[in-house]
Amino acid sequence: MKASTGLHLVAGTRLSTGPDATLKLRLADGSTLQLGANSQLTLGKQVFYPTTGAIQSLNQLDRGSASNAVVPKQLMPNRYQIYTPSAVTTVRGTEFRARSLNDKDTAAEVLRGKVNLAAGDDGIDIPAGFGGRSDGKQSAALPQP
Repeated sequence: MKASTGLHLVAGTRLSTGPDATLKLRLADGSTLQLGANSQLTLGKQVFYPTTGAIQSLNQLDRGSASNAVVPKQLMPNRYQIYTPSAVTTVRGTEFRARSLNDKDTAAEVLRGKVNLAAGDDGIDIPAGFGGRSDGKQSAALPQP
Protein backbone atom coordinates (compact mmCIF):
# COMPACT_ATOMS: atom_id res chain seq x y z
CA MET A 1 0.00 0.00 0.00
CA LYS A 2 1.11 3.58 -0.50
CA ALA A 3 2.02 5.77 2.47
CA SER A 4 -0.37 8.50 3.56
CA THR A 5 -0.55 11.04 6.38
CA GLY A 6 -2.20 9.71 9.53
CA LEU A 7 -1.75 6.05 8.60
CA HIS A 8 -1.67 3.86 11.76
CA LEU A 9 1.07 1.23 11.59
CA VAL A 10 1.46 -1.82 13.83
CA ALA A 11 4.35 -4.09 14.84
CA GLY A 12 5.34 -6.36 11.98
CA THR A 13 4.65 -3.74 9.30
CA ARG A 14 7.42 -3.76 6.68
CA LEU A 15 8.29 -0.39 5.14
CA SER A 16 10.29 -0.05 1.92
CA THR A 17 11.49 2.92 -0.09
CA GLY A 18 12.46 3.00 -3.75
CA PRO A 19 15.53 4.56 -5.39
CA ASP A 20 14.09 8.11 -5.39
CA ALA A 21 12.02 8.00 -2.20
CA THR A 22 12.21 8.68 1.52
CA LEU A 23 9.67 8.03 4.24
CA LYS A 24 9.29 9.90 7.52
CA LEU A 25 7.46 8.44 10.53
CA ARG A 26 6.40 10.43 13.59
CA LEU A 27 6.09 8.29 16.72
CA ALA A 28 3.60 8.87 19.55
CA ASP A 29 6.17 10.74 21.71
CA GLY A 30 7.15 13.12 18.87
CA SER A 31 10.33 11.27 17.89
CA THR A 32 10.89 10.80 14.15
CA LEU A 33 12.42 8.11 11.97
CA GLN A 34 13.23 8.85 8.33
CA LEU A 35 14.10 6.03 5.94
CA GLY A 36 16.51 6.89 3.14
CA ALA A 37 16.27 5.70 -0.45
CA ASN A 38 16.44 1.93 -1.11
CA SER A 39 15.78 1.08 2.53
CA GLN A 40 13.70 -1.56 4.25
CA LEU A 41 12.57 -1.46 7.89
CA THR A 42 10.28 -3.74 9.89
CA LEU A 43 8.44 -2.13 12.80
CA GLY A 44 8.90 -4.02 16.02
CA LYS A 45 7.45 -3.45 19.46
CA GLN A 46 6.02 0.06 19.92
CA VAL A 47 4.81 1.04 23.41
CA PHE A 48 3.89 4.60 24.43
CA TYR A 49 3.66 5.52 28.14
CA PRO A 50 1.29 8.53 28.25
CA THR A 51 1.91 9.37 31.94
CA THR A 52 5.65 9.95 31.32
CA GLY A 53 5.58 10.66 27.58
CA ALA A 54 8.25 7.98 27.04
CA ILE A 55 8.30 5.39 24.26
CA GLN A 56 9.70 1.92 23.74
CA SER A 57 10.48 1.49 20.04
CA LEU A 58 12.32 -1.55 18.70
CA ASN A 59 12.77 -1.72 14.92
CA GLN A 60 14.69 -3.87 12.40
CA LEU A 61 16.58 -2.03 9.63
CA ASP A 62 17.12 -4.80 7.09
CA ARG A 63 18.93 -2.60 4.55
CA GLY A 64 19.58 1.03 3.79
CA SER A 65 19.61 3.99 6.15
CA ALA A 66 17.47 5.56 8.85
CA SER A 67 17.86 9.04 10.36
CA ASN A 68 16.38 9.29 13.82
CA ALA A 69 15.52 12.17 16.16
CA VAL A 70 14.56 10.80 19.58
CA VAL A 71 12.96 13.23 22.03
CA PRO A 72 14.74 12.99 25.42
CA LYS A 73 12.48 12.35 28.43
CA GLN A 74 13.30 13.30 32.03
CA LEU A 75 10.85 11.16 34.02
CA MET A 76 11.39 7.88 32.20
CA PRO A 77 14.06 7.54 29.51
CA ASN A 78 13.00 6.29 26.09
CA ARG A 79 14.07 2.84 25.00
CA TYR A 80 14.75 3.25 21.32
CA GLN A 81 16.65 0.56 19.43
CA ILE A 82 17.43 -0.11 15.77
CA TYR A 83 18.51 -3.66 14.95
CA THR A 84 20.45 -4.40 11.76
CA PRO A 85 21.76 -7.77 10.54
CA SER A 86 25.15 -7.00 12.13
CA ALA A 87 24.54 -4.75 15.18
CA VAL A 88 22.12 -2.97 17.52
CA THR A 89 22.04 0.79 18.11
CA THR A 90 20.62 1.80 21.49
CA VAL A 91 19.68 5.42 21.93
CA ARG A 92 19.85 7.72 24.91
CA GLY A 93 17.70 10.71 23.79
CA THR A 94 19.51 11.77 20.67
CA GLU A 95 19.62 12.49 16.97
CA PHE A 96 21.50 9.89 14.95
CA ARG A 97 21.76 8.05 11.65
CA ALA A 98 22.13 4.28 11.22
CA ARG A 99 23.04 2.48 8.03
CA SER A 100 23.05 -1.24 7.35
CA LEU A 101 25.96 -1.47 4.93
CA ASN A 102 25.71 -5.25 4.56
CA ASP A 103 24.95 -8.30 6.74
CA LYS A 104 28.24 -7.86 8.63
CA ASP A 105 28.66 -4.08 8.91
CA THR A 106 26.52 -1.31 10.41
CA ALA A 107 27.49 2.36 10.65
CA ALA A 108 26.13 4.94 13.12
CA GLU A 109 26.66 8.71 13.19
CA VAL A 110 25.57 10.75 16.22
CA LEU A 111 24.50 14.36 15.72
CA ARG A 112 23.18 15.02 19.25
CA GLY A 113 23.24 12.91 22.43
CA LYS A 114 24.83 9.46 22.64
CA VAL A 115 24.30 6.04 21.00
CA ASN A 116 25.57 2.58 21.92
CA LEU A 117 26.49 0.44 18.90
CA ALA A 118 26.78 -3.25 19.80
CA ALA A 119 27.82 -6.16 17.59
CA GLY A 120 27.57 -9.40 19.51
CA ASP A 121 29.11 -8.98 22.98
CA ASP A 122 31.19 -5.94 21.95
CA GLY A 123 29.77 -2.44 22.08
CA ILE A 124 30.97 1.13 21.85
CA ASP A 125 29.38 4.34 23.10
CA ILE A 126 29.38 7.00 20.40
CA PRO A 127 29.03 10.63 21.55
CA ALA A 128 27.72 13.58 19.53
CA GLY A 129 29.96 14.53 16.63
CA PHE A 130 31.33 11.01 16.23
CA GLY A 131 30.54 7.93 14.19
CA GLY A 132 31.34 4.24 14.50
CA ARG A 133 31.13 0.94 12.66
CA SER A 134 30.13 -2.43 14.02
CA ASP A 135 33.37 -3.93 12.71
CA GLY A 136 35.48 -1.37 14.64
CA LYS A 137 36.36 -1.01 18.31
CA GLN A 138 36.28 2.77 18.64
CA SER A 139 34.41 5.77 17.36
CA ALA A 140 35.90 8.47 15.11
CA ALA A 141 35.13 12.17 14.77
CA LEU A 142 32.73 13.09 11.98
CA PRO A 143 34.02 15.42 9.25
CA GLN A 144 33.10 19.11 9.51
CA PRO A 145 29.86 20.02 7.67
